[in-house]
Amino acid sequence: MWKGCVILTAKSTVAQFLATMIEEVTYADLRFHDSSQQTTSLKLEERIAVGSTKHNVKRHGCQKVAITVTGILVFLLLGALLTMAILLLQAHGKQADLYARIENVSRALSHMKNNLCIRNTGMQKEPCLLCPFNWLPNNGKCYFMPEDRFSWEESQTFCSTQNSSLMLPKTHEDKVFIDSYYKNVYPLWIGLSCSVKTNEEWTWVDNTTDNSIPKSECTGKKCVSLYSRFDLYHGQCSDQIRFICERLAMDLSITV
Repeated sequence: MWKGCVILTAKSTVAQFLATMIEEVTYADLRFHDSSQQTTSLKLEERIAVGSTKHNVKRHGCQKVAITVTGILVFLLLGALLTMAILLLQAHGKQADLYARIENVSRALSHMKNNLCIRNTGMQKEPCLLCPFNWLPNNGKCYFMPEDRFSWEESQTFCSTQNSSLMLPKTHEDKVFIDSYYKNVYPLWIGLSCSVKTNEEWTWVDNTTDNSIPKSECTGKKCVSLYSRFDLYHGQCSDQIRFICERLAMDLSITV
């Protein structure tokens, strides 16, 4: 009987020991799981915090770049506006200067008209025509006779340098005028000649043809001179004689 009690007591003690050990192991396991979950939670929160910080830093950097670009664009826009304003002011100044020059020229022309132009006393006014100094005016043309004696071609070249040509006495009035002023210096070269370049036609220096001389006499190179009021002579172009230059008079009858 004593042995039986000892065995029962031992069994009871072992059972209690095992129960205690089981409880401790379970409690430790629970604590371990709780600790793991807390560690995982902390790591997750740390990752989230780090990610948020990086995102905030990145967003802050983008904002700085956007502000910088906007500032540059505003600066460029202000520079362009300032440049346009300067150009407009310069253009306005040039325009004002141009208007002032035009006004000065208009006044000069008006003064010239008042001093050089002779108007009729009647209602109808003649055009105001002006010839260069030392040129003789007649019927809207100006005439000038140098002292030199040249060939026909040399005479035409000289007249060209004076913005004129050899005289073109095509009308009766032209010949009468020349005779009244220059009859003591005949012969005089006129702007009429003949050559193979003009298909053997008598041609004026203004490229019009003349039929007062028979075409049959237009052979080779010949040039025409005025020997008297109505007498024309055609001969060698190399003859050294006087000549008269002719040009249109300047019309100052413009409205200013």
